[in-house]
Amino acid sequence: MSFTATADEVVCGDVNNDEGVNIADLTYLVAYLFGGGSEPVPLCSGDVNNDGEINIADLTTIILHLFEGGPAPGPNCCP
Repeated sequence: MSFTATADEVVCGDVNNDEGVNIADLTYLVAYLFGGGSEPVPLCSGDVNNDGEINIADLTTIILHLFEGGPAPGPNCCP
C-alpha cells in the first residue's frame, strides 16, 4: 500500500522523496535513525506523525499505515 503526493506538496513519511509512502521509506528512516543513513529529503518529511520530532514514533506510524491499515500520514508536514 502506498500513498502518493502531488508535485507541490511534501508528504509526511515520503522520506526518500520518491512521491510515495512505502516500505522503502520505512527502510530509509530506520537507516537514518539507527544506522547513520542520510537525512530525509526534506528533513521535515521524517516527522511522519507531526509531533515536531523524528524518532521511533514516526517509524511506528509508517508501519501501522503500511501493514495494519492505520491512517495515512498527513500531507504537507513541512511548514
